[in-house]
Amino acid sequence: MMQANVDSSSQRRQGGAVALIMLLILIMGSAYVLLTTLNKGDPRQPRFLTTVQDINAVRDALIGYSITHGECLPCPDSTGDGLAEATCASAAPVAGWLPWTTLGLGGEDAWGRRLRYLVDPDFTDSGSGCSMTQSKPAAIRVRMRDAGGNLVVHIPETPAVVISHGPNGFGATSADGSLLANPPAGHVDEETNRSGTNDLVQRAASDDPTIVGGPYDDLITWVPLGGLKNQLARVNGGSLPP
Repeated sequence: MMQANVDSSSQRRQGGAVALIMLLILIMGSAYVLLTTLNKGDPRQPRFLTTVQDINAVRDALIGYSITHGECLPCPDSTGDGLAEATCASAAPVAGWLPWTTLGLGGEDAWGRRLRYLVDPDFTDSGSGCSMTQSKPAAIRVRMRDAGGNLVVHIPETPAVVISHGPNGFGATSADGSLLANPPAGHVDEETNRSGTNDLVQRAASDDPTIVGGPYDDLITWVPLGGLKNQLARVNGGSLPP
């Protein structure tokens, strides 16, 4: 009986590791699709690649932060000092800048603009701590456009998203705190990523003003809820959270 329990626990942990790997492959695959839509020799490609690498490092740092801070993700930085606010209690996802000092990372993309950070406050420490072993839905969704231009759910729930507003910088904040211009009227999906909190859009880069959703050059990464829970469970040596 004991051997059966050990085998079952081992299988759960292995299953969690496989799930995490698959989620990370999905994220990197999405970034690859975005990068390969740029024309060969496009001068934006090197900075796109650098930013993809940087924001994926941010995603890993957020998971690491959660592991070392009672399973809680940090609140956004709302003042520009790079530090996470102590609390961000709210009924809805909250947005601000990436708390880069708190995470020990750079807080800018390859174009020198601050990274936008959104987090579901249920997964932050609002005074009562966090527990990924509880059955909590995450309130943020990442959507994409299908072949017909319709918005469809890509990632149904994630506790945190990090956004670079890309080379055009529409909706971004510069390193010195200056606000750049908002996306023009036709940049529908970029405006969603500038002002949205529950639903964001991740799709291939395009300069075509006639495409559904308009021109787009944002880069997005997210904390995979299942992968986060699996990592926490492995560290804690327990069974996978529901």
